[in-house]
Amino acid sequence: MCYTNWEQSYEDSLSVNGYIPSTLKPEIMPYDRLFSRASRDHGILAECVRTTKGAIRSQNPGASVAVLGNNAAYFVENHSLNYGYGTNSPFAKFVACQGKILMVGAPYETMSLLHHAEHLANIPNKRIRKMELPLLQNNQVSWVMLEEFDTVDPVCKQFNQDYFKDIVEHFCYLHPEMIVKGIIGSADTLLVPAKEILDYAVHWMENHYNC
Repeated sequence: MCYTNWEQSYEDSLSVNGYIPSTLKPEIMPYDRLFSRASRDHGILAECVRTTKGAIRSQNPGASVAVLGNNAAYFVENHSLNYGYGTNSPFAKFVACQGKILMVGAPYETMSLLHHAEHLANIPNKRIRKMELPLLQNNQVSWVMLEEFDTVDPVCKQFNQDYFKDIVEHFCYLHPEMIVKGIIGSADTLLVPAKEILDYAVHWMENHYNC
């Protein structure tokens, strides 16, 4: 399973309430889970997985994942358009299956599973983000309003911009027995158990909220 997001560049045109001006809508390509490119921000691997024969992609655009293997359909089915990092998301299923996260040359602050931790953490005043986006369904473009906890800025104003990096580094320091570091090609690589770092991240967020 690989986090893909999608390649789009219209978010700067959103109103404060998350709407797109009607004059711009005809110019914006809709999200098509079969053909929309993975976000370039996530490197070549996401697009490589997405375009591999047999890969299945989930329907939530911003939280979309591409999955290979016999159980791929299980991970992507019923991926909610709202709060796509929450319960019953591909991320929750990945944790339940005792998955492991492999970061190949990726900065620690880009560990996408920690958005699932943001959803689970019992902290008040989480930032909520709403945005209108186009979906291609049954050969028709539908504009829908999505709502989720903010994944662009820290979910709470008390957290610094790179707090995902802090969480991953602290986890690696405290639990060296759970991680594997190495090199793949010329890329620094980290392998961590999903459930353990998720639990740690939730605990970290709840304990640092008032710090």
